[in-house]
Amino acid sequence: MKFIRHDDRGYRLDAYLAYLDQIEGRLPPSVREYALASWHYDIKHHQCPHDARLVSMSVDEIPTGKSSRTLEMRARFKGAFNDGFFDFIWRDVQSYSLSLDSITRGAISVGHEDWMIDELLLEGSGLTSHEIEFSRTGCWKILCKDITYEWRTNISQ
Repeated sequence: MKFIRHDDRGYRLDAYLAYLDQIEGRLPPSVREYALASWHYDIKHHQCPHDARLVSMSVDEIPTGKSSRTLEMRARFKGAFNDGFFDFIWRDVQSYSLSLDSITRGAISVGHEDWMIDELLLEGSGLTSHEIEFSRTGCWKILCKDITYEWRTNISQ
């Protein structure tokens, strides 16, 4: 994370929120909506991604011409309160890095564990960098042109 810091009292968002204020007008509309949502870092709000768990993730190569393709990544997370889920779509992905340090508790694999925090940055090329940290197990960093977040309360959707 470039701006968000973690110490013994928790996550420090002041520098990051100041950064978002500076770049707000240059963010793609859907990225801005998610980044600045009042619930985004409110851990008591059901839409907040903190403590959510990964359900599924995919990477699709979509033909855009005779010999060109674009990457699209999708992920579904179950909300921390188990009363809904949210989907992310990262469009026109330019690069990504997904890491997972496998850990177990006894004989049980714990997967990615909980979403801890995320940070969105505007890169010099106009792309958005989305970095997600999971508890003790890994980090995702995705560089793309656009991001869509959608919350659903009906788990069967």
